[in-house]
Amino acid sequence: MDGGSFLLTKVLTAVVFGAMARAALRRAPKTLDGELVLAHGRVIGGTVFLFAVVVPAVVGYLCYLQPPRDEIGVRNVIAILAIFLGIGLPLGWDWLRFRCVLTESGFDYRSAWTGSRFIPLEEVASLTYGSINAWFILTTRDGRRHRVSAYVVGIRQFTSYCRRRLPREVWQTAFDGFAVVEQH
Repeated sequence: MDGGSFLLTKVLTAVVFGAMARAALRRAPKTLDGELVLAHGRVIGGTVFLFAVVVPAVVGYLCYLQPPRDEIGVRNVIAILAIFLGIGLPLGWDWLRFRCVLTESGFDYRSAWTGSRFIPLEEVASLTYGSINAWFILTTRDGRRHRVSAYVVGIRQFTSYCRRRLPREVWQTAFDGFAVVEQH
């Protein structure tokens, strides 16, 4: 990859993540029976649609108009489809399945990867922030970890809820994450 393509990739990545963060912070979270529901927003849904539907459809149409001429061309088409579907399908699964409801007594958590679980406030052993992936990690007393992305709609309400409901010693290791969320 030459320098221009690398720079363009970095700029596009920054724009997409910036749009996700902006959308997550500006959009009001949904409610379910008066409880706040954290979920992924429209920007991630649009990214999923682009990666899992639009790009493969465009590649398929271009292959219909101008089929690959040799084995290398076929491999390149397969590689492009594998990359976009390999990113788009897991992201889409997470986008469809993730939900975290903030209730009076804890977190009603559902993930595409770990299933559904109610986490009582008393069971939360620690709340940390992973800056590399930009997510908050709820660790329960039995050692299970549950992640909440900083890009979900309602993340400000989540941080406020954690500060109000959890003891300071539980959430003080997530203070950097609170600062990141509150400064945007």
